[in-house]
Amino acid sequence: MPQKNKKKSNRRSPQKKSHASPKKAPLNKANKHDDTHPPVNGAAVNGNASATIASESSSTSNTATTTTTNTATSTTQSTTGTSSPQTTPPPLTEAMQFKNRGNEEFKQQNYAKAIDFYSRAIALEPTQHTLFSNRSAAYKSSGDYDAAISDAQQCISLKPEWHKGYLRKGEVFVHRNMLEEAEAAYKEGLAVVAEKELLKKALNHVDTLKMNRLDKNEKIVGGHHAQADNFRTLIEWLLQGGAKFPKLYLKFYSPEYRAIHAMARCEKDEDICFIPHDYIMTSDVAKASEIGQAIIGSKVELRSKHSYLAAYLLQEREKGSASDWYIYISILPRKFETIPLFFDGEQRGELAGSVSIKKIDDRLESLRLEYEAICGAVPAFARFTLQDFIWARLVVITRIFGLVIDDVKTDGLVPMADMLNHRRPRETKWTYAQKKRGFLITALQTLDENAEIFDSYGRKCNSRFFVNYGFSLEENADNEALMMFELPRNDAQYAIKARHLGFNVAIEQRNFVRREFQIPIQYKEKKVKEAFSFLRVLHAQGNEFLIISSADGLRLEDIPPLSVRNEKSVLTSLAVSATKSLKKFATTLEHDQALLRDEEHYPRFSNPRNIVLMRSGEKQVLTFFVELMKVCVPLFNLKFKDLRQKLKKEKRFKDAESALMQYINYVVVPLVQRQSN
Repeated sequence: MPQKNKKKSNRRSPQKKSHASPKKAPLNKANKHDDTHPPVNGAAVNGNASATIASESSSTSNTATTTTTNTATSTTQSTTGTSSPQTTPPPLTEAMQFKNRGNEEFKQQNYAKAIDFYSRAIALEPTQHTLFSNRSAAYKSSGDYDAAISDAQQCISLKPEWHKGYLRKGEVFVHRNMLEEAEAAYKEGLAVVAEKELLKKALNHVDTLKMNRLDKNEKIVGGHHAQADNFRTLIEWLLQGGAKFPKLYLKFYSPEYRAIHAMARCEKDEDICFIPHDYIMTSDVAKASEIGQAIIGSKVELRSKHSYLAAYLLQEREKGSASDWYIYISILPRKFETIPLFFDGEQRGELAGSVSIKKIDDRLESLRLEYEAICGAVPAFARFTLQDFIWARLVVITRIFGLVIDDVKTDGLVPMADMLNHRRPRETKWTYAQKKRGFLITALQTLDENAEIFDSYGRKCNSRFFVNYGFSLEENADNEALMMFELPRNDAQYAIKARHLGFNVAIEQRNFVRREFQIPIQYKEKKVKEAFSFLRVLHAQGNEFLIISSADGLRLEDIPPLSVRNEKSVLTSLAVSATKSLKKFATTLEHDQALLRDEEHYPRFSNPRNIVLMRSGEKQVLTFFVELMKVCVPLFNLKFKDLRQKLKKEKRFKDAESALMQYINYVVVPLVQRQSN
């Protein structure tokens, strides 16, 4: 991910999707495609090719069957006694029969015979691309690499939108250790095919192989790239100072995206990185510096303590090679193109309707006011521009760690450690090790060789990741959206409700009583309960409002469900407000989801993709609250017995941990049960 920031205390993402089992093909049915699965994890390099072609048509069911056939359909009866009509599959063509025989010979590693059968099939059906794909695999396994490449190319020519031709071609190059050619083949395929996942895995495997053939000194800095010399100098500087990270290396995916990977397998509880105290740029060091003392002496009231480190960074950058921190500063990004504070008008326009726009503007205004306050109090600071100050503050916020040193809370920038990217759940932990006098990272689980090593920046919605750090998560259960609610002016209990909600208004004034809530979808979250509590007061009537007013110790931010009638009104208000917020966007959620499927034009970690992820995450939250009303209002009309039966029966209610079921279990079920009694 782009320059990573971790605003952390002394503690310390992609989720796996489940897939249904593949359906078995009917017996004797010709394969629509060949089912050769490319070895993207090194099988081709190791020469284990005997299992790379498997015939789907040869798979059989585990249930014994007997079949009787008439001219149109067959009836299949299992040993359980049930029967169902089944369409008789068309007979295999002669070419497909040869193909299947070739597949069988391939599985037996009889490659010459497999090639012969595939060749007979090709003679009969010379435009069938799958035949060339299979024969390419057989040629490769037999050692005839030129023929394998020729067949792979013919497969591509016949079916350029099919991914396996490119996989075949790339596999041969990988087997011959021609990694640049393999990379070109996979990239050629990624540019034109729709089914990209296997090609991406194959390309990543090639990238790993290229890294592994480097010597350690080259690998540790991520190979050959424009910043390699600067990072080599950084690593030498750290190691000479007593730093230790023998199993780590850098990997550069793009100028904006770099990561730390494991040089070798790291075991659980193994210390994987140590940075000595004197190589940590702490706020205490910044405050003790010339610029820090000038700021402290001026008595200026800073909006953020991060400004001490930012000012110190600018002072040390100005010194150039004379600074003790010159080597570290030289590897810091010159600009932050992924941070939306620097977006142009077109990019900001793509965010229309998003809460991130206000966050961006608020952050820019806050930085401007801070800069002007420091310049006013310390005139010498004006030699740095506002853009300089914003750069320095971004370095700090995207890299800072909260630390406890000598029992005193502080924070600082930690070279090397500050390049760990974010993923949850956390797989490493970090701390300032008092006895060792340095910053220590420890593995919380086994980390495989060449795997990327992550830190957790904590639970945050995409608006915080996006505005502060310059990335958006592909899937983020903590996404939030903004909604506004208002007490109607004609409410008979307007004044008392307004005061109860914290608004000091006179009855005759009838000022607007409104409040914005930025909330996620999980009902158990505090800010969600606050929004529901606000709305329950807004819609309280009669005895409901008396209960709220007279309850001993009842907190406004956690008012429980009052009645079915009240809760229906609450859900309706949420749906209405969510719909209004959705209309502020220029695009629909469905449109954004289609864009995200187009990884060619919206590649991972790019600004265009981050923008779409940002706004689509908000739309998902808003859509959830619209659907929550549609699903739950009818549930309130059921008797308790019928509600329980419905919840057990329907699939959408099966996930007890889902946001929908959180609300149903905490609110709907108790209210319906109370109403039924």
